[in-house]
Amino acid sequence: MVVDDVQYIIKDDRFLFNPQDDGWYILLEKTFTAKLIQADEYVKDYYTEIKNELLSYKKVHARMSRKRESFNFGRVCLARMTIRGKTLRLHLALDAKDYEETKYKVEDTSQIKSLADTPLMYRIKNDRRLKYTKDLIAEVMAKFGVEKQEIEPVDYTSMYPYEETPPLIERRLIIQRRVKGKVPEGNGFDFAQKTFKAKLIQSDDIVKEYYSHLKNELLAHRKIHDRMSKKRESFRFGRDCVARMSIRGKTLKLYLALNPQDYVDSKYKFEDVSDVKSYADTPFMMKIKNPRRLKYALELIDVVMDNVGASLKRDLHETDYVADLPFESTEELMEKGLVVNVHVKSNSFVAQHFSFKAKDEDAEDEVASDEDND
Repeated sequence: MVVDDVQYIIKDDRFLFNPQDDGWYILLEKTFTAKLIQADEYVKDYYTEIKNELLSYKKVHARMSRKRESFNFGRVCLARMTIRGKTLRLHLALDAKDYEETKYKVEDTSQIKSLADTPLMYRIKNDRRLKYTKDLIAEVMAKFGVEKQEIEPVDYTSMYPYEETPPLIERRLIIQRRVKGKVPEGNGFDFAQKTFKAKLIQSDDIVKEYYSHLKNELLAHRKIHDRMSKKRESFRFGRDCVARMSIRGKTLKLYLALNPQDYVDSKYKFEDVSDVKSYADTPFMMKIKNPRRLKYALELIDVVMDNVGASLKRDLHETDYVADLPFESTEELMEKGLVVNVHVKSNSFVAQHFSFKAKDEDAEDEVASDEDND
């Protein structure tokens, strides 16, 4: 699997690497808590909403184990939450067969022993699914006769601020194990380098929806045209670049032609990237992590358009860019040239991990492509 453009051997969110080429691998196994801490902000927001909803029912209590969080009513487990990759998953004590051919896209996990009593699995990928999740929770509570009560919601998102891997290892939230394995053969290995379009195609639905909203807002203005290069998508008014979008990991980033100094101590959370050559004309960078940040981004796009004198088009037609970007496997994207193999001289997974992580996340963009310079 490719993680942040680096190839690892991965199984069930466990990272394998070999620092000494001696046939033994170090296994990093993340607990549920570690996954939550390192999850994107919108995943934590979904977790907060769902946990508050579950605990709003009388006598329902939560217990977090290494692999999951369980919600019990007496001795009966009504629900569990797990994280796989970047997706929050809810497991409920409902029969998945009862929801076939409904609006709920559920999966049957009854064959998994540890989830047999909560066999309906639902992936929380966007706000619509979050809304449907509350409907499913109400049904499981009605099934077991659990009554709702008024509670004071808790902000669990703020309870799990992001932390890097080393301190989580020290706290035993990421567990190290030594396992015997086969050292990759040959002098080095290939890792898959994704283009911006490939990253979009393999992004979570929520990232695609944010992208669609932002692109529609930008192209709703006259004389704004866009061009997608290997690393990013640019939006120009005449010859002036007014905005760019890129993806890093699972996060959509928007760059605007605004002076970051004008927004110090404002409600907008941003980063100044004016020292990166390829973003010098769009130095105001926002990470679009949740609906609130999307709302703020749309406000700032209007400011940029006012600054350059770009007016709204008379006939506005929104395009569903999400529908234009269905998920495709890495193999399919390689055939299309949207993912290319790059050879790295070294077979030490840990060396590759730290060498790539040590690079500034925008260093790869310091030399603009020919497409961006035209």
